[in-house]
Amino acid sequence: MAFWQLRPAGALAPHVEVLWASRREALPHGLEWLLPSGCADLVIPLLDDAVLRVPQGRVERLRGGVFQGACDAALLRATGGCADVVGVHFRPGGAVALLGGAAAEASGLSVALADFPGEWALWRERLLAEADPPGRLRRLEALLQARLPRAQVDPVVNAALARLQASDGQLRIEALRAESGLGTTRFIERFRAQTGLTPKRLARVLRFNRALASLAGPHPPSLAELALATGHADQAHFAHEFRRFAGVPAARYRPASPDQPRHLPERSFLQDTLPRPA
Repeated sequence: MAFWQLRPAGALAPHVEVLWASRREALPHGLEWLLPSGCADLVIPLLDDAVLRVPQGRVERLRGGVFQGACDAALLRATGGCADVVGVHFRPGGAVALLGGAAAEASGLSVALADFPGEWALWRERLLAEADPPGRLRRLEALLQARLPRAQVDPVVNAALARLQASDGQLRIEALRAESGLGTTRFIERFRAQTGLTPKRLARVLRFNRALASLAGPHPPSLAELALATGHADQAHFAHEFRRFAGVPAARYRPASPDQPRHLPERSFLQDTLPRPA
């Protein structure tokens, strides 16, 4: 597998964490779980014209690529074929700021780019016109930068988000709400409108991702230490939360690679029967 990254600077950085490109042969596992990040993603395939998802054992072909709304549940994707893909991993709230209300409405959903508002077919053509992945990433960055004049950010939510992320989801939500000066219902509504998740749900995903990064590292701590470091009441609480997000106990967690802690191979009979995109 070959992998390229571009971390945007300047005005785009508060909205986008990383732009990436990947070229690979078929993986040895035909299915792979994408564990939740709490952020939205945009994936544009260049070799084929669709992305495959497998919700509830049913293969779903998403034409043109996929806009993945922010969610707190794992997603199953097909990995059996070769791939040449470009993507955007947004920061919490970044997709809504740059792409507008359609991104907010896609919370928790995998939406085919063919059905998502915007000139995505034109974007794909422009990316294909670039000769190499670094050039594609620079072109993708320019396409996103062109949307900055229309970006809309809720400053109250933005401040709460910065505090919540800095604490890896461990700050009390009521404290954030009080700092905002908003009532409980209004605070939750505005937070969800910008990020796609409620403050409490995003906080739980942030704690989970802190745990993933530690477990996938070269010197993972004990589960008791990790439970304490991630702000859980005790190890039992941590174990319950981890299994809820990862689908496996923390002791059995084995990512596809250390640098991709949210990618978890799935062994299933479905991998031999998945169709390739046309």
